[in-house]
Amino acid sequence: MLSHEKIFTTGQVAAICHVAPRTVTKWFDSGKLKGYRIPGSRDRRIPANELYRFMKSNHMPTMDLDAGLVSILIIDTDCLFAKKLCASLSQKGLYKVTTTDNLFDAGCQISEIKPNIVLMSLLARGFDCPRLCSQIHIASDMSRVIALAQAPSQSKIEQLQSQGFDEVVCDSGNISQIIAVIDRAISIF
Repeated sequence: MLSHEKIFTTGQVAAICHVAPRTVTKWFDSGKLKGYRIPGSRDRRIPANELYRFMKSNHMPTMDLDAGLVSILIIDTDCLFAKKLCASLSQKGLYKVTTTDNLFDAGCQISEIKPNIVLMSLLARGFDCPRLCSQIHIASDMSRVIALAQAPSQSKIEQLQSQGFDEVVCDSGNISQIIAVIDRAISIF
C-alpha cells in the first residue's frame, strides 16, 4: 500500500516512472509535477500523493510507485560477495536487487528488468566491463552503471569514467560507500 506521507527525490521519481532524471526535473520546473525545493538547495522533493496524482492523470502505471523501489542489478562472478551485497542492499527496504554471474544472464536481466542501477565488479571473470557498460547504456539510457573497484588510482577512475561508467566505488567491500554512490547516482541536483 502506498504511504501518502512518503517523500521522493527526483532520482527516485525517475526510477519509478522509468524516465531520465532530467525529465522529472522538467516536469517539476514546468509545474506539471508539484513538490518543493529544499531551502538553500537545488534539490527537489515530491510527496507520494502528488506523484500518484501526476501518474494517474498521465495514464502511467502506478505499480512501481506502490513498491517505490529502485531496481539494482549486481554483476559479479564472486557469488558469495554478490549474495552478501544483495542481502545488505535488500535490508534497506529501498531497493529491488537481482544478481547475475554470467554475461548471457546479464543481457537478459538488463532487457527484462531495465535496472535503474547496475553494479559491475571490475574483477568479474570473463567480462569485458567497458564494452558491457557501453552496451548497457545503448540498451537503456536510464540505467546508471557503477563500477565496483578496489582502491583505483585517480587516473584509473578517470579512465573508467571516460569508458562510460557513471560512478566508481573505490572500496567495493564497503557497503556504506556503495549505498552513498547509489544514492548519488539516482538523485538529481
